[in-house]
Amino acid sequence: QLGGALGYYWAILLCNYLLVLGVVVFLKRKFSLPILDREADLRREIRMNPDIVSYTLIMFSISYTLPLSNMLARLAVLRTAGEVQTGLMQAAIALAASLTLILSPANGMYLTPMMNRADAATQKISTALEFQRKLLLVMPVIAIPIVLFAQLLIFLFYSPSFIEVGRFLYLFVIAQFLSLLAGVSQAVLIGVSDLIVYVVMVGLGQLSLGVIAWELAPV
Repeated sequence: QLGGALGYYWAILLCNYLLVLGVVVFLKRKFSLPILDREADLRREIRMNPDIVSYTLIMFSISYTLPLSNMLARLAVLRTAGEVQTGLMQAAIALAASLTLILSPANGMYLTPMMNRADAATQKISTALEFQRKLLLVMPVIAIPIVLFAQLLIFLFYSPSFIEVGRFLYLFVIAQFLSLLAGVSQAVLIGVSDLIVYVVMVGLGQLSLGVIAWELAPV
């Protein structure tokens, strides 16, 4: 009924669970870490670190907004344009997302640890700006070939039937470009413990994506 959209998200959920299971097994074998620690006491940890509860609830709630907005965007196109156009859109999204797939690990491996240090807010902002400058130098190197050879890449990864979406691929690449830059700002907000602004900014931004897509898809 939904063109396989629900199956798509169930598949993502299953793959993520399998990924987590694989990481747990790897850590157990590599570092001899127990899967279950019977000496752990959740209540003791919460008493020692009460901020864990609020932080976890905030991150848990935010984790639903992006999938929800993506679902709304895809359903909007599916509802108004049909399965063919939704497939073309998904092909463009997946190819443009390679930019994030390549560069986002740098955020987790370099920027996030720097934001978690007990440094002054000014120092964290300076570090984030330096990281952003380096990101701006690297992103075009990856993005430009994707845009220039869009139709060839779509032909190689999908089929000749998808080539027509290649002329719009640059828009999806720009969206990924902006998303990566926004990720730097979000990391700073978490680093300076301004979680309220982080929740409002990320939550409203991601939900607005779904709502705007739902309203503008028929246009």
